[in-house]
Amino acid sequence: MSSSSPTEPIDPYAPPKAIPNDANTTTYLDQDGYTYQNELIANHHFQSPLICAKLGIPIPPETNPQTKHITVKRVLKIQSSTANLISLLSILPLIVFISYAWLDQIMLIIICYIIASSILTRLTTKPYKIPFYFSEQYTHIRKRRIITFSIIALIIIISFSIGVITNQLELCSFAVIAAMSTFIFFKLRSTKFIVTKTKGDFHYIRGVHRGLLNALPHLPLSS
Repeated sequence: MSSSSPTEPIDPYAPPKAIPNDANTTTYLDQDGYTYQNELIANHHFQSPLICAKLGIPIPPETNPQTKHITVKRVLKIQSSTANLISLLSILPLIVFISYAWLDQIMLIIICYIIASSILTRLTTKPYKIPFYFSEQYTHIRKRRIITFSIIALIIIISFSIGVITNQLELCSFAVIAAMSTFIFFKLRSTKFIVTKTKGDFHYIRGVHRGLLNALPHLPLSS
């Protein structure tokens, strides 16, 4: 006969054991997308219902809509400490160049830095994409914004170039101020998806329309 191993006796008066609230423990969630206040909680398996993620309006299925995999976050390929060191070392030359540059060279230096920074970000990170549906109305709105921004940017570049050629520092200064103001305005007006925090495989995403959030289940209180 095989003898069974002794089991530990259960103490009926012992307090209940708490469920571990690990920041990386989210595997108990049954679905891939939830609503939490004004944010969408989703992983890369999330399948959106036929609702525009920006306008919150239903999308007719007969139009055969296709999801667009939107990059909501770029995940580091390297350690965060290494990325912070690279970012610091890239800012120092920019400060030195601006300190010794003439006014007509500042814009060129900033543009070169933005381009170099974008390339560096692409090399050190990888995209984390989630599929969303977008209506034709929102597509038209986005195209109009891009065209408007492109026209304003072209006018600013032409004005700055004329100021440099004619040696009009006032016009150059106006172009720089206009460029910064335009960038800030369109940045505030943009409706990008922003990841506020990460919990395991799920990201808390802000920027999704309430109409889509209302179609999803709410996050369980146990999370």
